[in-house]
Amino acid sequence: MMIILDTNVISELSKPIAHPNVVQWFDHQDENNLYITSISITEIYVGLYRLPDGKRKQTLLSDWDRMLNDLFKDKILEFHSSYAPFCAKFLSEREKMGLPLKDIADAQILGIAHAHQATIATRNTKDFAHGGVVLVNPFGVD
Repeated sequence: MMIILDTNVISELSKPIAHPNVVQWFDHQDENNLYITSISITEIYVGLYRLPDGKRKQTLLSDWDRMLNDLFKDKILEFHSSYAPFCAKFLSEREKMGLPLKDIADAQILGIAHAHQATIATRNTKDFAHGGVVLVNPFGVD
């Protein structure tokens, strides 16, 4: 079973003291089933580059680069243009339901998950609701 880690799960796992539910959930997963998306990689880099310049920022960037190479080498899923119609339909259907999304990134992650028949591990299950993929909340609360 392929599981795509959403940005909030990756970010949580990067913390010095991560949420215990997320750590426990992660420790019980088969590492071979865990993937990330190019979308989440971009979101993580944006957050890191927004930090003030200094040693902490450089350390976090180095740690992130190491995590990408050590844990996710060959396990990064890209957004393909063929996923765009699915994403656009999802976004417009959410708007019609009165549940618009703030940005396109979650729809793109959903499109990747849908194309790969993958589960999404996320804290924000409501953002992916009605998207036709299995969702799991490692934080343990919805």
